[in-house]
Amino acid sequence: MRIHVILLCTLTLVHLKSGAQSLTVHYEQRVNTEKQLREIADPEIKKQVSSMLSKPSNYTLNYENGISLYLKTPKETIGEDLTVDQPAKFKTVTLSSHDSGIYKNFKTKEYLHGVDILGKSFLVKDKLEPYEWKLEDEEKNIGEHRVGKATAKINNLDIVAWYAKDIPIQDGPKHYYGLPGLILELIEENNAYQAVSIKPNDNELEITKPSKGKVVTFKEYNEIRDEKINEVRKNARSMLGN
Repeated sequence: MRIHVILLCTLTLVHLKSGAQSLTVHYEQRVNTEKQLREIADPEIKKQVSSMLSKPSNYTLNYENGISLYLKTPKETIGEDLTVDQPAKFKTVTLSSHDSGIYKNFKTKEYLHGVDILGKSFLVKDKLEPYEWKLEDEEKNIGEHRVGKATAKINNLDIVAWYAKDIPIQDGPKHYYGLPGLILELIEENNAYQAVSIKPNDNELEITKPSKGKVVTFKEYNEIRDEKINEVRKNARSMLGN
């Protein structure tokens, strides 16, 4: 698998005191365009889809003493798009138009994610269960940080993560966590996540828990989401006569 990622070169070295762990981390999410474009035959459609997918999405992780909220950066338009073939153009269907963030509480092991699917609100509620990470011997530098490599099989996806050994926070982008340091880079099947800035906070962050929507487990949410994705794709292709 090949994913094109802009390497992080300017992260400032961050030192955290054990008694005061407060950070704001900005991540870029980039799509594995090679996989997404593989089945598109029309050169013009492929060019348009490639242009759309090549733009990174920006996310913010706010972390305050064992509690965090990971959400799309406000200036971004929230939405997870599905691409459907058309004879002369491509069409996008918005799967999710609202996301109140992914909340993790490492003290109580609470996991919450407020999200909607095609206009229906859900509150994903579960426990932070440990992932079976394998710590590899490989290391590299990301900016001024020395990072270690870890791999895991999570939700049937092969995951590669790079964590900062000098930032003793077990958090990271999206729903990933549980390593000896902050995850600065993570690669999954369709997406790559890269930290582009890390800022220690002088003042305490106020983190709001997602609270609205039908309560489902993480497993139930994934099943509902996959079902809706397949349903939308099937209906769209049927309309197009494919």
